[in-house]
Amino acid sequence: MEEIAEISPCPKCGGGSNLAIVGFKGGQSVECWSCHFSISRTDEAEAIAAWKQRVNNDEIINIENKKRRQNDN
Repeated sequence: MEEIAEISPCPKCGGGSNLAIVGFKGGQSVECWSCHFSISRTDEAEAIAAWKQRVNNDEIINIENKKRRQNDN
């Protein structure tokens, strides 16, 4: 397991002190508890690799809008 301190800061808010690796049924996610942004994959290594890969702002906005629509239902 990779240490939280070695994971890149949040790609959305830039925070790095409130990060967690969270397991759930069927996968793992890296979560920022400051802004509630998360990236989930089937295993921890994939989740961390995806977290470290920077995305453009349009992709972040699309993810946030999708989450909002799901929460509204």
